[in-house]
Amino acid sequence: MSWIASAVTAGLVLLATSCGDDGGDSAAGRGAAIYRANCSACHGDDLRGAATGPSLLLTIYGPDELSDEAIRDAVRNGVAEQRFELGEMPANGALGDQQIDLIIDHIRSVQATEGLEPVP
Repeated sequence: MSWIASAVTAGLVLLATSCGDDGGDSAAGRGAAIYRANCSACHGDDLRGAATGPSLLLTIYGPDELSDEAIRDAVRNGVAEQRFELGEMPANGALGDQQIDLIIDHIRSVQATEGLEPVP
């Protein structure tokens, strides 16, 4: 059953990245479309979290927890349940490096508009 979900996710990502409706021409705009298709159900459309995933805007994270590499690792390999008691974050093998980088661009863009200092 999980392969079906992966196939559907991969199809949505390809559709979102290949169609004209990519959230804008900027990297952050394209990343927003990929984020909405893959991340927003758990982390919220506004990155403020939801019932199943924490906010990506919290300032309580340590300096390495939301680094670009930590985000890449989380998407590729998943994350074990930690301080939020929301369950594990599953890995997303359907996303390629370029798509993950676009998601990071989107996250950094939202962090900047919220006045948060991005973690490189």
